[in-house]
Amino acid sequence: MLKVITDPTTGQTVRVPAGAGLELRFRRGMSRNRWRIAEAPANLLPLAGPGEVPTQATAEESQWALRFLAFKGSEGQAEPLCLELTRDDLSEPAEVRRLRVVVTD
Repeated sequence: MLKVITDPTTGQTVRVPAGAGLELRFRRGMSRNRWRIAEAPANLLPLAGPGEVPTQATAEESQWALRFLAFKGSEGQAEPLCLELTRDDLSEPAEVRRLRVVVTD
Protein backbone atom coordinates (compact mmCIF):
# COMPACT_ATOMS: atom_id res chain seq x y z
CA MET A 1 0.00 0.00 0.00
CA LEU A 2 1.20 3.51 -0.83
CA LYS A 3 -0.41 6.60 0.67
CA VAL A 4 0.10 9.68 -1.51
CA ILE A 5 -0.44 13.19 -0.17
CA THR A 6 -0.09 16.20 -2.44
CA ASP A 7 1.03 19.55 -1.00
CA PRO A 8 0.77 18.71 2.71
CA THR A 9 0.26 21.77 4.89
CA THR A 10 1.99 22.79 8.09
CA GLY A 11 0.24 21.29 11.09
CA GLN A 12 -1.35 18.50 9.06
CA THR A 13 -1.53 15.09 10.70
CA VAL A 14 -0.73 12.23 8.36
CA ARG A 15 -1.86 8.72 9.29
CA VAL A 16 -0.14 5.79 7.61
CA PRO A 17 -0.35 2.06 8.41
CA ALA A 18 2.81 0.29 9.59
CA GLY A 19 4.50 -1.40 6.64
CA ALA A 20 2.99 1.01 4.12
CA GLY A 21 4.71 3.56 1.93
CA LEU A 22 4.16 7.29 2.26
CA GLU A 23 4.77 9.66 -0.63
CA LEU A 24 4.60 13.41 -0.09
CA ARG A 25 4.24 15.32 -3.37
CA PHE A 26 4.84 19.01 -3.92
CA ARG A 27 4.04 21.06 -7.01
CA ARG A 28 7.05 22.72 -8.51
CA GLY A 29 7.70 25.14 -11.27
CA MET A 30 10.79 25.82 -13.30
CA SER A 31 12.73 27.01 -10.23
CA ARG A 32 15.74 25.42 -8.52
CA ASN A 33 13.78 24.75 -5.34
CA ARG A 34 14.20 21.36 -3.68
CA TRP A 35 12.47 19.83 -0.67
CA ARG A 36 14.65 18.14 1.94
CA ILE A 37 14.01 16.30 5.19
CA ALA A 38 15.13 18.42 8.15
CA GLU A 39 13.70 16.17 10.89
CA ALA A 40 11.93 12.81 10.72
CA PRO A 41 10.69 10.23 13.21
CA ALA A 42 12.88 7.14 13.65
CA ASN A 43 10.06 4.89 12.39
CA LEU A 44 9.79 6.72 9.05
CA LEU A 45 12.54 5.47 6.72
CA PRO A 46 13.32 7.51 3.58
CA LEU A 47 13.22 5.10 0.60
CA ALA A 48 15.26 7.15 -1.84
CA GLY A 49 16.52 10.66 -2.32
CA PRO A 50 13.97 13.31 -3.21
CA GLY A 51 13.16 13.52 -6.88
CA GLU A 52 10.72 14.39 -9.59
CA VAL A 53 7.59 12.31 -9.98
CA PRO A 54 6.90 11.09 -13.51
CA THR A 55 3.60 12.63 -14.61
CA GLN A 56 1.76 13.56 -17.78
CA ALA A 57 2.14 17.23 -16.79
CA THR A 58 4.37 19.75 -18.49
CA ALA A 59 7.67 20.73 -16.89
CA GLU A 60 6.03 23.83 -15.39
CA GLU A 61 3.53 21.58 -13.58
CA SER A 62 5.79 18.73 -12.50
CA GLN A 63 5.83 17.39 -8.95
CA TRP A 64 8.60 16.77 -6.46
CA ALA A 65 8.29 13.80 -4.09
CA LEU A 66 9.70 12.47 -0.85
CA ARG A 67 9.11 8.75 -0.24
CA PHE A 68 9.12 6.86 3.06
CA LEU A 69 8.40 3.44 4.52
CA ALA A 70 6.52 3.49 7.83
CA PHE A 71 7.34 1.14 10.69
CA LYS A 72 5.45 0.55 13.92
CA GLY A 73 6.71 3.02 16.50
CA SER A 74 5.50 5.11 19.39
CA GLU A 75 2.13 3.53 20.22
CA GLY A 76 0.19 5.57 17.64
CA GLN A 77 1.52 8.91 18.86
CA ALA A 78 2.08 11.82 16.47
CA GLU A 79 5.76 12.28 15.62
CA PRO A 80 7.18 15.44 14.00
CA LEU A 81 8.27 15.51 10.36
CA CYS A 82 9.91 18.75 9.26
CA LEU A 83 10.49 19.49 5.58
CA GLU A 84 12.42 22.45 4.16
CA LEU A 85 12.25 24.02 0.73
CA THR A 86 15.80 25.00 -0.19
CA ARG A 87 17.60 26.75 -3.02
CA ASP A 88 21.29 26.83 -3.84
CA ASP A 89 21.35 30.62 -3.83
CA LEU A 90 19.66 31.01 -0.40
CA SER A 91 21.30 30.37 2.96
CA GLU A 92 17.97 29.84 4.77
CA PRO A 93 15.02 27.64 3.73
CA ALA A 94 12.48 29.42 1.54
CA GLU A 95 9.68 27.53 3.31
CA VAL A 96 9.30 25.08 6.20
CA ARG A 97 6.45 22.62 6.64
CA ARG A 98 5.99 20.79 9.94
CA LEU A 99 3.76 17.74 9.81
CA ARG A 100 2.72 15.19 12.40
CA VAL A 101 2.95 11.53 11.40
CA VAL A 102 0.97 8.79 13.13
CA VAL A 103 1.86 5.19 12.22
CA THR A 104 -1.11 2.94 12.86
CA ASP A 105 -1.35 -0.85 13.27
